[in-house]
Amino acid sequence: MTCLLTGSLSAQVQSPEIIDGAFRRVEKTRRTNDLYMVRQPDAMFSWSIIRLIDLNQKPNFFFTYPRSMFINYLMGSLKGGELEGYIYKTEDLIPENAITSDAILKSLESYDTVITMDPVSYEMVQKVEKKEFNPNDVIGIRLKEEWVFDRRTGGLDVRIVALAPVTNIKSEGRVVGQTAMFWVYYPYIRPVLSNSEVFNWRSESEKLTYDEVFIRRMFTSNIIKEPNVKDLRVEDYAKGRDAFYESERIKNKLLDFEQSLWQY
Repeated sequence: MTCLLTGSLSAQVQSPEIIDGAFRRVEKTRRTNDLYMVRQPDAMFSWSIIRLIDLNQKPNFFFTYPRSMFINYLMGSLKGGELEGYIYKTEDLIPENAITSDAILKSLESYDTVITMDPVSYEMVQKVEKKEFNPNDVIGIRLKEEWVFDRRTGGLDVRIVALAPVTNIKSEGRVVGQTAMFWVYYPYIRPVLSNSEVFNWRSESEKLTYDEVFIRRMFTSNIIKEPNVKDLRVEDYAKGRDAFYESERIKNKLLDFEQSLWQY
């Protein structure tokens, strides 16, 4: 009788499910929310700008968290050939500027000469070693945007056209400038970014994706270029604090345009 009771209790006791947290988290495939298409006859005003998201600024640190680093998602898509046909050398998205994934990956290759000791002869010998791309070299993200006043909605809307990871240009160990690694057509990579999770600095229970970060504009940035006759960037004619004021002037010009349309 005792053996039967023990066997019955053993059958009823089950091993507890191991949950890494207070509740079970279910992974979901997220769909991209389509943005409505602005018709040219309804566009009363449009203005294209280039802005820079500085990854060294504290509000933008989440782009560089190791477990959800933005550049790793982008490079993964690049290496997998998913971006083929939608990547460009500059922000001008024209056929002449199109570039292949293989060409970009080749341009990221670098080699370094190191001196090591031969374990047999104990002589110092030179060896050429291939250096892998370091995701920590990415210091910013450039966005190409177009601001449009749509007569149908009666408001100023902004659309991200393309984005580009940015690295430093170095000469003799010194930083002498910045350059965009490549440009990607943003509407095409939205499905990829909508399933790329971001570290949520507010709450772990609410999952965020990089597409939501960009569409909801959950970052800080500065405008670095607007259309002009000489095709200059802000840094070409303003430095330091003056460059910041110029960025704010361009932003306020866009917002003031919307306000002026509603003045009677």
